[in-house]
Amino acid sequence: RVGAVSNTLALTFDDGPDPEWTPQILDILKEKNVKASFFIIGANAEAHPGLIQRILAEGHEIGNHTFTHPNLAETSVGADEVELNATQRLFEALTGRSMRMFRPPYLGDAEPSNKDEIVPVEIAQDLGYITIGVHVDTLDWEKLPPAEMMKLVNQEITDPNPDFRGNVILMQDGGGDRS
Repeated sequence: RVGAVSNTLALTFDDGPDPEWTPQILDILKEKNVKASFFIIGANAEAHPGLIQRILAEGHEIGNHTFTHPNLAETSVGADEVELNATQRLFEALTGRSMRMFRPPYLGDAEPSNKDEIVPVEIAQDLGYITIGVHVDTLDWEKLPPAEMMKLVNQEITDPNPDFRGNVILMQDGGGDRS
């Protein structure tokens, strides 16, 4: 699989920052001395700029997950550009930095399989982003018990078929109850 690095897992969190869940996740990551990548929604970052500062201060990466979390396969090219640019400009204003990573909302966009899903990835690429896909989905948004989520993760990271094995793990730090 492209991007897979043997014996390395990438923890990624989408949909935050969230004032309740992001700090708890950051506390656990700090305690375990683990770094992660956070794909932020611009509207959430605007509402919680201190969390953006904390994520960076603690050595984590931040990527663009659009401003309002639309399904980019269903929006216009102009709307897609506004979603990306609004989040980028906000991030630059808050941090003085630029984002280079992008993960489109909704899994079909992160692993595009048709023209409607490929166009947003091309737009992001034209704007200088590297699109980060998803290879291991915890399905935490379905509120599965942690043991069931871990079973899914273990199956996907140890799959004997390298075409199905992954190392980029998706979780959410926003968008509802993350307990």
